[in-house]
Amino acid sequence: MVLVRQFRYVAGRELWEIPAGTLDKAGEEIPAAARRELAEEAGFLAQRWTLLGTAYLMPGYCDERMTFFLAEDLSPTESHPELDESFKVNPFDAHDLQVLRASGELLDAKTLLGLAWAGVPLWAAPSQR
Repeated sequence: MVLVRQFRYVAGRELWEIPAGTLDKAGEEIPAAARRELAEEAGFLAQRWTLLGTAYLMPGYCDERMTFFLAEDLSPTESHPELDESFKVNPFDAHDLQVLRASGELLDAKTLLGLAWAGVPLWAAPSQR
């Protein structure tokens, strides 16, 4: 799994997150936005995309819905972050993700949900290498 680390002002710290974003262009379809965000933020293209699901992240506060995809068979491409974005990109295997979760380094709700829907056993004890 590829995660991006970026500073989040409200949290006051950098967070590891799945690549994500918004529908920036008029008429942009959700799968196209997912492909664009993966390339812009993480610098990858994917050959296979699987729809994992859609969820309200804070239904008591706003009507924002997020659609989650599993992107597979990645190949590098040039990233093009927005002017106000700066990312560290890192691939993680299941063991590394379990260690990040167990140590309190995975705090972003959309990331925890997306990884769980992708089948990553985050709440298991870190696997042996």
